[in-house]
Amino acid sequence: MDQDASAWLSPSPGDPRLRPGQTRPVPQLEITEVKEDSIRFTLSDCDVSIANTLRRVMIAEVPTLAIDIVEFEDNNSGIMDEFLAHRLGLVPLRFDGDLAREMAFPHECDCDDEDECDRCTVWLDLNVDYESLQAPRDEDLRGTSVAVTSRQLISRNERVQPAHFASAEEEDAFGQDDQGITIARLQVGQRLRLRAKATKGIAKEHAKWSPVCTATYKYEPIVEINPDVANALDEDQIDDIIESCPTEVFGKDGNGALEIVDSMKCMYCEECLQTARTFRARKDDPAAVVVRPNHNRFYFFVETDGSLRAEDVVRGAFMVIDEKLRNMASVVSVIQQKERAADNV
Repeated sequence: MDQDASAWLSPSPGDPRLRPGQTRPVPQLEITEVKEDSIRFTLSDCDVSIANTLRRVMIAEVPTLAIDIVEFEDNNSGIMDEFLAHRLGLVPLRFDGDLAREMAFPHECDCDDEDECDRCTVWLDLNVDYESLQAPRDEDLRGTSVAVTSRQLISRNERVQPAHFASAEEEDAFGQDDQGITIARLQVGQRLRLRAKATKGIAKEHAKWSPVCTATYKYEPIVEINPDVANALDEDQIDDIIESCPTEVFGKDGNGALEIVDSMKCMYCEECLQTARTFRARKDDPAAVVVRPNHNRFYFFVETDGSLRAEDVVRGAFMVIDEKLRNMASVVSVIQQKERAADNV
């Protein structure tokens, strides 16, 4: 086990991160940037197991809505029903986080699979043909294919709408030329009529219920310069170390000495280490630079598909984790009670 992880697991009694009666520090979260479809935050005072738990829950266990069943009434387009159903399932459905908590999973609902149950079902309709889509276009374009997009997918629940773009900012930038997510293309004489049933689910069941495009973290880079070694380097050697870093972590100060410009740009490629080691007189001598990860501090970046706001994804993940821990504590309590009862017999 590395030294940083050992220090976290066995902190000293005087560790300032500890509160009275605690044996381990309380994880801390600091939000550094929030947008509608992305969020950056720092998770600290914990080990990688907690960071990875949060990442995996955000990806696979935060509930969302997605089209699960499609009933076709008419489809003479060039795409088979099965392919269209799959494409519709991947269209993000935007809703508020409260609705996800209000709705029930289909297997938990007491509606006996009724089609019009508002507690577990949202219906969407798609009814288009070539002529209706061609009408607003220039007559010169007649005969060319027209796109059926998520804008033609009409929800019967005003609280649930297809997410044509991941954010309002993206829609403002591209909405004039882009009509949303393309579902199919129709030629002259073709039409598409269907109704789609959206239900609540999680990505453990199918990836279409995942609320994120990406949820990643990286260890905080600890980049250090050994001044005794670095001061002995000549100008060409300093330039070689600076140029070896593809993300420009290093630079020169006013005196031409090696300095750290931005350690957060480090991506652990170790090119600077390899270069610095070539300047050692002996193999066992220390190198001019040291790069290592801080195993107790993690930088997260989460980007959503537009179904939920980024902050709601993070909040929802913590709610899922909290529920799991409460359930586990309840089960442990029951087991302990049974063991004590057995001991008293």
